Amino acid sequence: MSTPNRFHLRALALPEEFAKVRRAALDWLEPRCEPTMSAEVVLCLNELLANVGRHAPSPECLVELTELTGTEDDGPALLLVLSDRGVTRPRLKEPDGRAECGRGLVLVNGLASSWGSELRPNGAEWAKDVWAAFRKAAPPCRT
Repeated sequence: MSTPNRFHLRALALPEEFAKVRRAALDWLEPRCEPTMSAEVVLCLNELLANVGRHAPSPECLVELTELTGTEDDGPALLLVLSDRGVTRPRLKEPDGRAECGRGLVLVNGLASSWGSELRPNGAEWAKDVWAAFRKAAPPCRT
């Protein structure tokens, strides 16, 4: 269920589902963010979905986007959280230029203002949250 400041979507981290998830997120983001920020958030979402598909024991996941209000000028304005059933926390590694994979977290690290992961308590529906925070760009000056 989505609210004006929050987007929730249960999804399957399967390549054939990625476009549907990206479109739904973009529909929610576009009225709230500059186009560049929307594109960066959706790119990070896509990379995190790919990680769930590759590393989690199940493709089931929960995508959450939250518009943060009342933040300091230098604080995050948007939070992306992808929850899955995996118990292994992601690690940022130096990508191998010859490998077919291994660049997703490098992209997330470069585009988000901060990112991380948290394991949930045993018995929770989702085992892990991977999050990325984004700052909204200052509005352009008007003359």
